[in-house]
Amino acid sequence: MPVNKRAREEPEEESIEKRLVNLIVRIGDRSIADLNSHLRGLAAALTAELPTSRTLIYDTILDCVRGLQPKAPIYGALCGLLAANPQGEPDGVVAADIVAQLGRELQEALDVHATFSIRAFCRFAIELANARVASVDSALALLETLLAVTAEPGVLPARAEWFACVVLDSLALGGEVFTRDAPERSAALLGAVRAYAATRGADALSAPALLLPYGGATRPGEVTHTAP
Repeated sequence: MPVNKRAREEPEEESIEKRLVNLIVRIGDRSIADLNSHLRGLAAALTAELPTSRTLIYDTILDCVRGLQPKAPIYGALCGLLAANPQGEPDGVVAADIVAQLGRELQEALDVHATFSIRAFCRFAIELANARVASVDSALALLETLLAVTAEPGVLPARAEWFACVVLDSLALGGEVFTRDAPERSAALLGAVRAYAATRGADALSAPALLLPYGGATRPGEVTHTAP
């Protein structure tokens, strides 16, 4: 291939990638009046690019989910549209790919105690359930697993309270879908959160526990509580 032709193609390819990233990042920034039509247009554009830019698209969506958390419902809806109109992809492949990548990213965040990312990815998991990309059962199973931290032997209050708050935050996002599709299971989960809250002692109220270390490797002696 002539050098000048390669030079012309590389900037064009780079500009396409930048355009895709910019479209994903900026969706919903200006006005929500036409958000539905904008989402459908973006989903159509991304679907056409999936065969060549799948990794870029998924990575960008998850980066936005982590960095632009208030827009999690928008990205959940976008993924729902991508999964519903695969255009040449086998049924369920797009949804499975998105959920699998989210699972990997969330596990990595849990492994390094990346609190900002954990909260963002948990919220996004609920939005995927709202958009029918992930199942309600899998979303509730995730929250049940997180809440089980509160029952760990010798768990630090900071760790237990932080995960309980993440569960409550996520329940608020998926409450309508959860109560409609899995009323007994969601009620049991909320009841478990209330039961944990009822066991919190006076020490939990004497310090901002959410600001204390919560990692599993934190030794009890490294956390102190101020006497009431």
